[in-house]
This record gives sequence, C-alpha cells and structure tokens, in this order.
Amino acid sequence: MTLDFNIRISVIDAGNLRNAIAREGYATFAVSEAKGDSVIQKVKEYELVLKNELAVNAPDLKVEIESVQTVDFLIDMNTQLNLLNALYACPHGVIAWSASIPVWLKHPPTLPPLRPKKRL
Repeated sequence: MTLDFNIRISVIDAGNLRNAIAREGYATFAVSEAKGDSVIQKVKEYELVLKNELAVNAPDLKVEIESVQTVDFLIDMNTQLNLLNALYACPHGVIAWSASIPVWLKHPPTLPPLRPKKRL
C-alpha cells in the first residue's frame, strides 16, 4: 500500500509499557486527497483479512480509519521503507505469541512507540 498510494507516515504508536502487548495502537499518515477514498476502502478490506487471521488471539480486533487535515511532519521515504520492512520482519504482539504452545512465551517481545522528537 505504501508505494501504491504514496503513503507517508508521520507517527506510529502502539503500547508504551515494557513487556506489554499493546491493547491499542494508531498510525498517522498522509496520502493525497485524490487517493483518500481508495485508501479507506483498502484499509476496510484489510481489516477483514486481519480479523480472520487473528480471530483466536484478538477476537475483538478493530481497525478504524479517519481523516485528519494536516500532520506536523513526515518520516522521509527511505527511513519509512526501512522501518516498515523491520516491523514486518520482527514478529511482535499477537503475531509473535502462539496460543497453541502453552509454555512458549508468556510475555512476547514488543516494539516501542515510534515518535520522532523533531521534524525530520
């Protein structure tokens, strides 16, 4: 989706306690107004996929998308792509936790919130 819709990330925030599975999280990103409706539709389609795949570990999963007018900053595209690849490669939260192996890992690793302190 990032390249298809030229999505630019501003903030990703999910959980803030050490060794805690985030109960909720959000991302703020920018996309051209012309592609906004298509992005909303794609997110709704992806929500159905996620709900199906995570039904056992996250039965109450919700994915919501809403419009905002402006963002304060954007992560540069090279950093954004590296970040997304790293997140995709590192299982975390309910993705890393296996409900079918009782003694595998009670507290799966989580990634910290990603909040740049200054404009990039």
